[in-house]
Amino acid sequence: MDPLLQQLTDELGQSYRIERELGGGMSRVFVATELALGRRVVLKVLPPELARDVSAERFKREISLAASLQHAHIVPLLTAGEAAGVPWFTMPFVDGESLRARLAGGELPIPVAIRVLRDVASALAYAHSRGIVHRDIKPENILLSEGAAFVTDFGVSKAVADAGADRGATLTSVGVALGTPAYMAPEQIAADRNVDHRADIYAFGVVAYEVLSGRNPFGGRSAQSTMAAHMTETPPGLETQRATIPPPLAQLVARCIAKSAADRPQRAQDIVDALDALSTPTGSTPIGTAASGGARRSRAMIVAAAVVALAAGAFAVWRVSRGAALETRRVAVMPFTNLTGDSALGVVGRIAAEELSRSISQTDSADVVASTAIEAALGAAGSGATDAVQRVARATKASIVVLGSYSKFGDSLRVQASLVNGGTGRVIRALDPTVSSVADPMVAIGALRERLLGSIVSGDVAMKVVLATAPPKYSAYLEFMAGRTLFSSNQAAARAYFERAIALDSTFGPAYLQLATTYLNARRFDEAERVVDRLEALRQNSSAYERLELETLRAHNHYIADEIFPLEQRMYERTGEPLYSFIAGHWLVFVLKAGRGLKALQLADSAMVAVGWAPFHRDLARAQHALGDYRAELAALDRGTRVTPAGAESYRLRRFSAFAGLHDASAALALADTLVRTASDPNNVASVTAMAFGAREFEAHGDAATARRLRAKNLDWLHQHPAPSPTVARELAAGIAWFDNGDDDSAAVHLRRAASDTGDTAVEGVGYLAVIAARKGDAARAQVVADSLAHQTRKWDLGLSLLWRAAIAANLGHRDEAVQLLSEARHKGQPMNDWHASAPLLPLRGYPAFESAIKVER
Repeated sequence: MDPLLQQLTDELGQSYRIERELGGGMSRVFVATELALGRRVVLKVLPPELARDVSAERFKREISLAASLQHAHIVPLLTAGEAAGVPWFTMPFVDGESLRARLAGGELPIPVAIRVLRDVASALAYAHSRGIVHRDIKPENILLSEGAAFVTDFGVSKAVADAGADRGATLTSVGVALGTPAYMAPEQIAADRNVDHRADIYAFGVVAYEVLSGRNPFGGRSAQSTMAAHMTETPPGLETQRATIPPPLAQLVARCIAKSAADRPQRAQDIVDALDALSTPTGSTPIGTAASGGARRSRAMIVAAAVVALAAGAFAVWRVSRGAALETRRVAVMPFTNLTGDSALGVVGRIAAEELSRSISQTDSADVVASTAIEAALGAAGSGATDAVQRVARATKASIVVLGSYSKFGDSLRVQASLVNGGTGRVIRALDPTVSSVADPMVAIGALRERLLGSIVSGDVAMKVVLATAPPKYSAYLEFMAGRTLFSSNQAAARAYFERAIALDSTFGPAYLQLATTYLNARRFDEAERVVDRLEALRQNSSAYERLELETLRAHNHYIADEIFPLEQRMYERTGEPLYSFIAGHWLVFVLKAGRGLKALQLADSAMVAVGWAPFHRDLARAQHALGDYRAELAALDRGTRVTPAGAESYRLRRFSAFAGLHDASAALALADTLVRTASDPNNVASVTAMAFGAREFEAHGDAATARRLRAKNLDWLHQHPAPSPTVARELAAGIAWFDNGDDDSAAVHLRRAASDTGDTAVEGVGYLAVIAARKGDAARAQVVADSLAHQTRKWDLGLSLLWRAAIAANLGHRDEAVQLLSEARHKGQPMNDWHASAPLLPLRGYPAFESAIKVER
């Protein structure tokens, strides 16, 4: 056996099975199977004679820079290392042929040539924008597969040369020039120290010349003669080599191979734009002249070019307009159109979109837009609007939009879908239709799922896991969708539907997630944890996205503040919404808690603004208040009222804090009068609680007079609406009202009753009583309560005991201890957004350490 091959087998045999050797240039190239993932890769190794003069450490470092390139037309670098004393790296195996092999049959048809050249130029534009130059563009480094072109070996030439330079080796001693003579730019040949990305543009021009004419402009010579020709000779114009070449295309190639770098197109993106113009019906602008930047940007030059996903899981990308900030990884699946004429089958369109979106989300190579974001983008116009695709693409930044419909023929259901360019609305690919019985549409949806994933994430390892699992049962999906409809307005009622969905199909993951969330939002943490545990056991072989869902939900359930924000941000990046917006309000609170206010609002405004769950908009308003933007706070509450009329009352009650920030006493007092006049249930103390906290806000903003008037209205209402059988919520609210009014004795009567309850209410009642004791000078009694809270063992206390220990310490004069306890409380799960106006924390107001701790960073 070849000595190098034997050494590689000995050192890499546990990770790779080497199958055969391919031809190579500066490296030896093998096809291998990566055993851990069962995928085929290309293993490239520097031969020993070259490796001697190369620093393996520097080589790996340079390769890692190129590995950061993630583009649909760049073959990515997967990993790198050192074996048998020589550096190696791996790349996905592309099942196709090199452009060199294709050119053995002569020049390419002009439409095919333009498509290939555009793919290559697009890859160069992306790499150049990130400061990476290829330096060895040639047909051998361009791979073709199913009509698309992929550039390989990005950064390899530079890695070899720079790693050699680390060892003091010259280019001659290393045995490689930065490029291949037939494609080297004059400045490369001259060893100009200022060689930049325009050398790639020159090499691209030489490749383009060869692709269009079938011959290299300086071919058939020795290496020395070829390099001399690059420096001194101008090749014949392409129009003389092939009469059918469009003059603008010939002019573009001539500019690319100009001797002076300053005479070439200055950006690869300019080449992309020029080739796009050739692909449009009106693309008659002379490419040889430099159009103004504004004219180029305004022209709708968009080419939809489907590409083959690589074995590494690269996502199939369709390009969109440069002006549209669409994300190439993002897919939006719109509700399918019901063409059956049977309204009872209307839910099938939503189920199809939900299941296809869920399947895409489980892959590692694509991000999918959450259904709530799509529904918000469509609005009242629905998916039948003439601009529906562009509307969804603009709102969600999806470069691919999936449109579908279903029709009925007898007892059969026919489902079909198309992939549409989000920038242009043009169909990229129509998938073959699938058929099932009307009684079980999931059969057809499952088959369509396979075709859709095969079109956009082919080769993704996670895709195999998705397709190995049957879609949920139709009966379970019907219950699930009914629960989703109720989720925003009545989570308790929605819970029953999710439980029935699980009973019908115990493998239905989304139903578990939604069920756990309803428990979480009801603060029934034990039940939420049990559901998450069941789901985790079910998903032993889950995808990366499903694991992310589980981690995020568990972090929320335990209020792990430091974990929630990064997890939710990753969720947002995958779907455009954190955890499908199930717990958006909690998320905002935790972001505030982590002191990341502005980031919270940026993500919220861009992704979650149309969520139909009432607490979200209330908490968005709370975030705006913490940042001091009180008009934005009111706007968020108004928007919440419009989007979720069922939550209108909660939005109205929250307006007190905004009025306080705006010093609008008349609006606050008018709202209080309305509440006092209309509230009649003595145990429904939502209005009383809102006015109490509104009063605290006015006092915190320097308006003590309005605060006193609001408290007086509160006490009047409590007097006028006695409760024969008061609830603990009523007792707590009454205790707080008297506490804030300075009547500690009356407050204590009610607070003792609240303290006799269990859970959070008991902790609050006990905490207020201890603060009263401290205010009266009974430090010993207050300290006894603080000590008992320190030994609190409630599993779901979530920092509440720490908060009250801080309040007690503050009222005992121990301000530094109080601030430290507040920091711990925030970490454990207590939101800090109301602390600035908290009456129990009043002794800390103005204390620098406290003010610094509650400040929300913009």
